[in-house]
Amino acid sequence: MKIQVHNSIHNRLLTKKKIKDLTRWLCNEIKLPIGTLDIIFTDDEYLCKLHEKFLGDKEYTDVMTFNLGNKEKIEGEIYISSNRARDNALRYDVPLETEICRLIIHACLHLAGYQDKDDLDKKHMKNKEDNFLSILSNKFLN
Repeated sequence: MKIQVHNSIHNRLLTKKKIKDLTRWLCNEIKLPIGTLDIIFTDDEYLCKLHEKFLGDKEYTDVMTFNLGNKEKIEGEIYISSNRARDNALRYDVPLETEICRLIIHACLHLAGYQDKDDLDKKHMKNKEDNFLSILSNKFLN
């Protein structure tokens, strides 16, 4: 499993190494067969363009996930808007590193096949996120 982090937010608690370690742990927990995974931090404008191009939605989003491989071997890309991560952290009154972890969890759950298109799926996915976030916060952020 090869995980690369690009343009990460400068944060003393959530270094590139920690992002790789927590992502590797998470992928093992959900039995996600990662070949390579690129986690790319970008700005609102770039991610908004991707969102419109691939989903036809002109709204800002905080994270997008792409699987360029298949179910047996995922070659994934996770795009995270640094702007949205910071705004979400302020809005939900959580540390920035906690919000980034939540976005990585959300993206990995999508790679594992979880969807959030209807209320029931959203609730199920949110419960998974909360559970993993609790574990990751204790394991990697303390």
